[in-house]
Amino acid sequence: MHERIKLLLGNKQFSLLWIALTQSQFGTLLNLVALSLFIFDKTHSGAAVGLLEIAMAIPSILIGIFAGVVVDRYNRKWIMVISDVIRGFLFLAIGFIPNTQFIYLFVFSSSLASLFHSPAYFAILPNIIKKDLLSGANSFTEMSSQFVRITAPGLAGICYIQFGFTFICIFNCATYLLSAIIITFINIPQAEPYQQHSSGLKAILADVSEGFRMINSNHFAKWVLFVYGGLQLGAGAIVILMVVFVKEALGGSDMDFGMVMSATAIGSFLGAALSWFRGKLTETTILRISLISLGISVMLTAISSVIWLALSLFGIIGVMQTALSISMNTLMQKYVANELLGRIFAAMGTIVGVSQLLSMGLGGFMADVVGIRTVYMIGGAIILSTAILASCHVNLPTPTEEAAI
Repeated sequence: MHERIKLLLGNKQFSLLWIALTQSQFGTLLNLVALSLFIFDKTHSGAAVGLLEIAMAIPSILIGIFAGVVVDRYNRKWIMVISDVIRGFLFLAIGFIPNTQFIYLFVFSSSLASLFHSPAYFAILPNIIKKDLLSGANSFTEMSSQFVRITAPGLAGICYIQFGFTFICIFNCATYLLSAIIITFINIPQAEPYQQHSSGLKAILADVSEGFRMINSNHFAKWVLFVYGGLQLGAGAIVILMVVFVKEALGGSDMDFGMVMSATAIGSFLGAALSWFRGKLTETTILRISLISLGISVMLTAISSVIWLALSLFGIIGVMQTALSISMNTLMQKYVANELLGRIFAAMGTIVGVSQLLSMGLGGFMADVVGIRTVYMIGGAIILSTAILASCHVNLPTPTEEAAI
């Protein structure tokens, strides 16, 4: 582990990019948790808090693929810088405008800017990291993200009480601006196998159409999106309806729900660590094992009746979800052409947005009609079916040429 960390952090471009991302992720999660508390204090409405999730999900559904085109057409480094600056000032504005309607608008706009940042980050990695270190880089990124997930929510509550909501918004703005400054000093080779010949809306629409054609003609890219779609369709309701499962199916308390959330977050961190220490296992093997294990774990959770068993299973779910995400990102970076990466990662964001809305609507409705245990059982069956279909029908393509480092 020490040697691999040295190889990654010895790469100045990656280490700066990782620092920029991690500290801004911490500020963002701190701000989003505080924002939920602020909205509830203002409205005393659970629905008002739920609207935050909808405001964050809708942009990826509306223009996700367009964001991917922009990432593929233009300089990814400056796309990340501009996205950070925009999000920083949007969250700063939230801190000084108490009107909740404006807050939803600013959150929507911030989510819109994020659509360009995440695909650009993952599309950049193959240009600054050697292929044999991509899995380690994705694992390292995921470990830091999960560490933020474990630590930030608790600190958000403390900071919200001690310093107030406006202070947290200012702090988050500072992390975004610092991220933008750091990224400007990174020398990222701009691989441009795809050269645009025109600009404007018509050209972007043409690129969207071309992106769909390229994905349709790329068997591996279609498989990636199929697997990701099956995963999100099956697992989306599992996460969103976790509080319903703990309280209704297990008869648990608020403390039990907090313990389940912590177990899932810790499992996710361990999943990133296990991906780091995968030994001779290939990303494809990890992906298949993770899908099958995730489906079985969710189905076992559906029939669990005691909190300690549910805690263990939710921890396993966290492990498998993270290992699955890392292996899938690495496979795409290795086997999908660079000029298509922006659109692939943006399409994954769109799938997440759609599944979140479906999970909040259809999953909640089904939980009331057939019960939360049945919803969990169906989710596990969808994931397991996806794993079986993917394992039986998909082979890896020939790797693309090594990116210029």
